[in-house]
Amino acid sequence: MIILISESAMNDKLVDIIEEQNSNYLGIITLVITLALAIFGIIQWKINDKKLNQLRTETIQKIAEKYDLSSLQKLKSEVDALKQKQDKAYFKLRSQDIEWLTKIQDSIELDVQKLIANDVEPVVQEEIVHNIFTKISMFIYKDFLYNEDKENTIYVIYSMLNNLKEDTPMLGKAYAEMLKDNEIMRIVRKRESNQ
Repeated sequence: MIILISESAMNDKLVDIIEEQNSNYLGIITLVITLALAIFGIIQWKINDKKLNQLRTETIQKIAEKYDLSSLQKLKSEVDALKQKQDKAYFKLRSQDIEWLTKIQDSIELDVQKLIANDVEPVVQEEIVHNIFTKISMFIYKDFLYNEDKENTIYVIYSMLNNLKEDTPMLGKAYAEMLKDNEIMRIVRKRESNQ
C-alpha cells in the first residue's frame, strides 16, 4: 500500500528530521567542547601550581641570598645576649636602690630613737628633725627610684612619726612638717585608701 503524502507534508517531515539531527549534533558538540575546556582547565591548574611552587622556592632562595638570613640569626642571638645583660644590670641596680632606701630608713629610725630618748638638747633636737627631712627629701624626689619603693618608705616613716608624735614634742613637730609636704600627703592618702 502506498501512502501518498503531499509535498508540503513531506517538506515538514524532512525539516523535522533535520532539526532533530541538528539538535543531536549540537548536543554532542557542546559536550565535546565542555569536556575539552574541563581537561584544559585541569592541565592549566596543574601547570600553574607547579610554576607557583617553583616561583615560591626561587623567591625564598633569592631573599635568603640577598639578605643573608644566617646573619639575622646571629644578630638575634646577640640581641638576646644584650637583653640578658641588661636584665642582670637592672636587677643589680634595683637591689642597690632598695639597699640605699633601707639605709636611709634605718638612719631615720635612729634619729627618731634619739628624739625619743629625750637626752639631747633642743638645738640638737631641731637639727635631728632637720636631718630627718633632709633624708626624706633625698629620695622622695629622685626619679631613678620606683614609686612603689618611695611610697613604702614614706609610709613607714609617716606611720612611725604618727605613732610617736604624742610621746615626744619634737616628733610632733616633725610629723607636722611632714604633713605640709604635698607629695608625702599624696602618698599617705593613696596608701590609706588602699588599706
